Amino acid sequence: MMKNDAITNEMTYELRGYIFDVRNELKAGWSEQVYHHVLERHILSHGLPVVSKPRRAFMHRGEVIHVFEPDLIVWDKVILELKVLPYSNNFSGEHFAQLIHYLKFFKKELGFLVNFAPANVRIKRVIWSEKKGRVIEDYQEQLSRQSQKVTDVANGVRDAIIEISESVGLGYSDALYRKIVKVELRHRGYTIHDNIEVPARWHEKIVAFQRMPFIRVNENVLVHACSLSGYPSSYEFTRVKTALRNLGIPFAFLVNFGFRQLQIFGVEPK
Repeated sequence: MMKNDAITNEMTYELRGYIFDVRNELKAGWSEQVYHHVLERHILSHGLPVVSKPRRAFMHRGEVIHVFEPDLIVWDKVILELKVLPYSNNFSGEHFAQLIHYLKFFKKELGFLVNFAPANVRIKRVIWSEKKGRVIEDYQEQLSRQSQKVTDVANGVRDAIIEISESVGLGYSDALYRKIVKVELRHRGYTIHDNIEVPARWHEKIVAFQRMPFIRVNENVLVHACSLSGYPSSYEFTRVKTALRNLGIPFAFLVNFGFRQLQIFGVEPK
């Protein structure tokens, strides 16, 4: 439930009308930039405050993690993200994730995804509310079999992940969380290697290398960060195990910065 539902309904009705006006007048076939320019002018002509493509950097430990740039913010309350998707009436998970990132970062609650390509312009209303997520941890059994050296590193990595969850929260992409994890771990004095090349072995011989989006910490712990899912897929667990076996690393954390939970799982090669 949003803080002011009556105003939200009014905003929804008014903005949808302006979007329909632009699509009905221009028709189909234009680029996103053209629709963007005309919609911005149309909204301004009705006296509404609107900001086009505000750029703001997301910082962590003094480093730029990402620069966010939503298409339009109206009334300083509603974010519009405009698309021209000629081959789909529906928005993908990436489109919803992108808008959720904007809503979270700019601290707004209401956003619209807009597709100008279909014969009937497609508008999807998205609501975001920040909630403190629960923490689910399942790694003690795996960690109990590790050396003290590995355990010490793993405990430090776990503390860094908890700190990220508490300070940054949930709702961003896995790529963004990987950057935050790297910055945080470097800040804490760990040696970090990311996007590591994992060797593929056939009959004990290396036949190829594949770059994987994992973080190696102090050479003996692997971290794989996922996000925006209810639970990591079995494939994510399997490929972490494969990477551990082929890199000769004894332990990994599979971390899911989910919608409502932070989940930390321990993974071993076998």
